[in-house]
Amino acid sequence: MVLYTVSSRQFILNTILLSILVSICVVGYFELKEYRSLPKVVATEGKCTQVINYNNGDAYNCNDVDVVLRRYRVKKN
Repeated sequence: MVLYTVSSRQFILNTILLSILVSICVVGYFELKEYRSLPKVVATEGKCTQVINYNNGDAYNCNDVDVVLRRYRVKKN
C-alpha cells in the first residue's frame, strides 16, 4: 500500500473544487426536475393545438397560454 502526503494548500483547493462540482450537480438536477414538471404545449405551425397537463387539478387550455400559463415547454408536431 502506498500513502501519499497532501499539503494543506492541496487539501483546501481540492475541497473547494469538489464542493463547487457537487453544488453544480445539485443545482442542475433541480433545474432539470423543475423543467420536466412544466406542462407541454403542442404547437402545429406555431399555433397552440393542445396543452398536456401532468399535475392534478390543472385544467389549462390554449387560451391560457402566455396569459395564465407563463412557463411551459413547447412540443412541435
